[in-house]
This record gives sequence, C-alpha cells and structure tokens, in this order.
Amino acid sequence: MEKLASTGDPASKEPNLTLSMFLAQPKKAEQEPLITRLSERAQAELIRTVAATLPAGSKSDALLSALESPAAPAPAACGWADATSLSRRVTITVLGDLFHPADRIDKLQFDLVLGNASDPAGQRATFVSWDRFDSVYGSYDLGSAKYTQSRKLDLGRTGTDTAKLAADAGSAVKVLDVGYEASNSLEENMKYSMRRLSVGGALNDNKATLVQEGGPYINLLGSSSATFSIKLTKNEGPLPVQSFSMKDGNKTAPDGVVVVSCNASFPASKSKLVANISGKAVLRTVSENHATLSEGDDAVVVKIHDFDGPPLTLADTPELEVNYYGLASCQPRAGKEECQRLFIENVTEGKVTDEVLVASVEAATTLRAWLLANVKPGKPLHAIGGQRVGMSLSRNYGGEEDGFSLLTAETVKSLRVMLSGGNLLSQPPKQAH
Repeated sequence: MEKLASTGDPASKEPNLTLSMFLAQPKKAEQEPLITRLSERAQAELIRTVAATLPAGSKSDALLSALESPAAPAPAACGWADATSLSRRVTITVLGDLFHPADRIDKLQFDLVLGNASDPAGQRATFVSWDRFDSVYGSYDLGSAKYTQSRKLDLGRTGTDTAKLAADAGSAVKVLDVGYEASNSLEENMKYSMRRLSVGGALNDNKATLVQEGGPYINLLGSSSATFSIKLTKNEGPLPVQSFSMKDGNKTAPDGVVVVSCNASFPASKSKLVANISGKAVLRTVSENHATLSEGDDAVVVKIHDFDGPPLTLADTPELEVNYYGLASCQPRAGKEECQRLFIENVTEGKVTDEVLVASVEAATTLRAWLLANVKPGKPLHAIGGQRVGMSLSRNYGGEEDGFSLLTAETVKSLRVMLSGGNLLSQPPKQAH
C-alpha cells in the first residue's frame, strides 16, 4: 500500500544520505588463474610446461608466481609506446540514516561526467568500456498455487471361495479382489517470481552511468565499485620512439641489437583529469506497520533523493606526465637545439632522420653504456641493429655521412642523457645525468 506522506510522518522527512566516490587500485587479475579452471591431468601438464620455460636454477616461488598469473593475451605491437589509456576502479559509497529498519534504498543511479569548468565538454578524454561488466538477475518468490488429483487401483488376493470348498473338500483357493478409487485432486505447484536488473551501466563519450536495483528486503546502502577504461586525447603528429634490446648486455654485437621503432602516443594535455559526480536514489520509506517482518502490509512512501558530490580526480598531473629521453653532447647551459644529438635511420624513409628517443632515463643510460663498450677509437659506428646512426652537426667531430657526423669514440664519451620529448617541454629541457 502506498500513500502520500504527511508533514508529521517520519516518512515525510528527508533522510540523511551522503554519496562519496574515491579511486582504488584496479585488481591486477580480474580473472582467475588458468590452472584453477583445468582438470587434475591438465594442471599437471601445465605445471610441467611452465617449469620447462623457467631459467635454470629458478626457485619454487618463481614457478608458483607463474602459475598464479591469469592467462593474458600477447601485448599489442607498439603497446609500450602508447600512454593514452587509463584504467580506473571507482568505489561508490552511500551512507546515512533511515528512520525504520523496514526503510530501504530500492534503486541507485550514479553519473560520472568527464570535464570541469575549464573543459566542460570533456574533450581531453573519453570513456571506452567497462573492463568488468555483469548484468545479474535476481529472482524473488511471490507465491505458489496448488491443486491435487489422485487415482488409485487396488489388486490383490483377498478372499476364500466357500462354495468351491463345499464341492471340493480339503482345498482352499484365494481369489482376486479388485478395487478402484478416484478423487479429483490433481496437485500442481507453480512458482511465481519476478526478475529485476541488479547492476547495469551505460557509456557514451564523456558520461558513464551505473544503475543498481534492489528488491524485497534488499537495501542498497553501502559500497560498490566499477572499473572502466578511459582513452586520453593524444598528441598531434608522429613522434618516433625506439627501444633497444641487447640480449648479452654490453657484449651484444651491433648487428645483434634489436631495434624497434614506434610512433609515440601520449596525452596532449598534462593538466589533471576530473569527473563531476551526481546521482539519485529511489527511497522506500514505511510510515505504518514497519515493525512486522512482512512487507505486504507496509504503508509505503516512495520518494527521490538527489546526490551532488564533489569532483573526482581521475588522474593528476604527475600521472599524465610522459617524457622521452635521448643522448646528446652539449656545452654547459646549452639548449636542445644547440646540442649535437644522436639520430637513427627511419626505416620508412631510409634516411637518418629520427632522433633517438627512449621511454626512460634507465633505457637511455643502458644505451649509453653499450655505446661506450662497443665504439672503439678509430672505428666509428655506422649502424645499430641494421639501422644507420649519426650525430647532428651542431657540433662537428669529424667525417660526415648523409648530413650527420659519424658516431666516434670521442663523441660517445661526451654523450649525456637529455630530456628530449613528451608533454612537459614548456621550457628549455634540462640535462639528466
């Protein structure tokens, strides 16, 4: 039974409900390890296969770690050069006081809208997908109907034929006794139930909506969470970056170095990314008969409660910083364009046109150490991994090739790690040692 609330009725008062959202670290493994989904025989075979791939002398904890990892697809080509994807787990909490134990939140809706006052349209990022999205239906029994029907047939030896006994002394014969009973009481059971959507969601470019629905005796007060993916607007124009893999460390020969070149994708803006949050709750408040367990006799008032939470920071500036580093020979306090920088051949153009850029200071330091070990006096280095290399001519150290000076031992000794690309170059780059 539903009715409108009167001013003196507790159900007419606004309950004290608050909405909060905060970020939690996404789980490393949203799915269970592969081994738990296999039969005993298949598990044994997987253990043997994984153990055979581990380096000699590996300890048991390395094997256990490999087996506990979920089966993951192979990384996409050049995935390491893409820094425009974010995964965020948002924990959503609704807390507060309701007036009676029978009161409940029957439905919740939460909205996250990308953008802020300076970026109202959310042009710097878009929602891509829910990483883990389940539509769960719950069944709630409403009652049953019952009708019974029975049929009975009796067959047995139940009597003695006395007439036959008189004619044939000394013998006794049992005769069949047949009986039939019918009653119109066919019994059938049928459950009546209703299905309700427990969790649902919708996405468009700059808005994510999460809907939760309860049911009889289910209160939606408390916490829930959802993980979703965001794609950031990337930089304009291609920026080739490289990775260098030396299997044997500094002992790797120049033609044994594996060089991979990809176009970098990084956020065009480094300012923090926020989402405005709001929502609403459908409240079921009980004004009469709230002390009984059954909900069928409740006098119910249904009302809408609106939420308006503070903006949620999805990514701050340090998380959006992307830097690429190169090797250069510079005079003290010289700017980037005044330095002699290491360049490498662009495999598409067939010319030495790309500045060497790697993703970290560590990678640049490793490359410099390899050059120091492999460029000998009097033997300039012409190529790494089959791709020609050279130095820009801002400072000339000797012979020229295709507009670049050759990479000599003297040049290598003067090389330093330099911040050379990314989305933080709003001022002249500083050298990193």
